[in-house]
Amino acid sequence: MEAIQAVADAYPGWSPLTFFAQVANDVAQPIDLRLDAAKAAARYMVPVPKPIETDPDTVVAIEERLSQIRSQGKDQTDGLSDIIRHLNWIENGEK
Repeated sequence: MEAIQAVADAYPGWSPLTFFAQVANDVAQPIDLRLDAAKAAARYMVPVPKPIETDPDTVVAIEERLSQIRSQGKDQTDGLSDIIRHLNWIENGEK
């Protein structure tokens, strides 16, 4: 924490994001450097998605249920084309 405070004291108002944005937008800099700066700035702008942890037993149970449904000969859920068709019917006032 002392190092962070020392930088803040020495360079008030400075931030990595501002620096990377300035470099990325400086047309006098080589394009490779500008692209690297833009990539570095993106880390401050867009959060990195966290991996979703799934219990393996749950995945196996879902797969088993899907297998049962498929083995019955007819999937009990509408396919995407059926859902779109249904929404179009509703939109057009049809049943």
